Amino acid sequence: MFILGAAACAGVITSGTTPAWASCVGPELNLAVTRGAPGSTVAVSGRYFFATCNDTVVNGVQPPPNAPATDVGIVFVQDGRRTPLRSFPAQADGSFAVTVAIPSTARSGAAQFEATGGFNPVSQNFTVVTGAPELAFTGSGTSRLAMLGFAALAGALILFGISRRRALTP
Repeated sequence: MFILGAAACAGVITSGTTPAWASCVGPELNLAVTRGAPGSTVAVSGRYFFATCNDTVVNGVQPPPNAPATDVGIVFVQDGRRTPLRSFPAQADGSFAVTVAIPSTARSGAAQFEATGGFNPVSQNFTVVTGAPELAFTGSGTSRLAMLGFAALAGALILFGISRRRALTP
């Protein structure tokens, strides 16, 4: 009898409800470039930056739309040092697009751009480059050319010596 009563209560409790499920997508962060020098700018964009996650239909009632994050912040991270660059609210659809400058104090090497706010932070790797840019290798080395130049110079000196000797010989 207890089993029948428990089963009846379970049927009453669960009838008319829709199972809950979650599908809120986590935020995404994108960089237009992944390398740059201190002081240069980087276009940073993101989507799915929401302050809420309303994705559960209860008893057939649709949830309100997700609210955009109002406190998105872009932070430059290198060697444990965090440099806040910019803060702003996300658009109504949870997206943003901003331009930020690489700190002038950044050193050559690995770094990250991080987006913070009312959600779990997300980041993208970045490489800081300093000094002259590396040029692409476009041909053979210069050692052969240098050897050819030395050979031509030696030949010219020999010919000059022979012609001078002939001029001095009676």
